Amino acid sequence: MPTPIKGTIAFWIAPSGEIHLVKDTHIQYVIDHPELFQISLEDLRRRYDDYGEEWGSEGQAREEKIRELVTEGWIRIRRYPGVYSVNVPDFDGRSRKHLVRFAAKLLNDGFDGRYERDRYMELRIRALGAGKTEPERRVELQRMAEEA
Repeated sequence: MPTPIKGTIAFWIAPSGEIHLVKDTHIQYVIDHPELFQISLEDLRRRYDDYGEEWGSEGQAREEKIRELVTEGWIRIRRYPGVYSVNVPDFDGRSRKHLVRFAAKLLNDGFDGRYERDRYMELRIRALGAGKTEPERRVELQRMAEEA
């Protein structure tokens, strides 16, 4: 039986819909799995060097890489107190379908032995795709999961 999530939890959802539990930071997961994200660690390291940032830190290089990955179809999710922050490429059917499946699993079976007890926790969804200027969308987990 899964236990309720306490504190933070994070995920990447691949363009294919495969859900990946992130144990540390999103950028560290990318660094640990470059083949999954089809990136060159050498290129990423160069970007960190260009900004004079420590390798794997949460700065401008990380921000750019996360935005690129989301633009390429990845979905980034992080639970904060009272809200899930979600970055999607756009509000299209594919992103929505992946989020519906994610919300249903999070509320029921959960991930890694933990589930979300607060069915009314809000998803704050921002589209980061090329040229996107749409406002943030807010949806309760339960409402999203009901579309499954």
